[in-house]
Amino acid sequence: MHSKKVGESFTRRLDRIARVAALEFSGTMARMTPVDTGALRAAVQWGRLSTGDGYFISNRLPYAQRIYLEGHSKQLPVGDFQAAVARLPNRIEIIARGVNRGS
Repeated sequence: MHSKKVGESFTRRLDRIARVAALEFSGTMARMTPVDTGALRAAVQWGRLSTGDGYFISNRLPYAQRIYLEGHSKQLPVGDFQAAVARLPNRIEIIARGVNRGS
């Protein structure tokens, strides 16, 4: 019984880390998003996967990839979005330390 409680606690902590990271990065993504009409920024979304075992962050507008990854906006230079993604592992470590401290 004790190992079941430990496993459940571990699973809850992992879920909280993932949820906080997804929420935080979706905010980062929205702030980075260039604004012309505001549609692209408004389309940044995050949520729980339908399987229940993780989270997603997306922008489903057809031109999102051209803006975020291919540099089709002077407001978001090529590489800035990729750099934000590259910082995610460090942010997740910081979030995990906070969750493990109970904050």
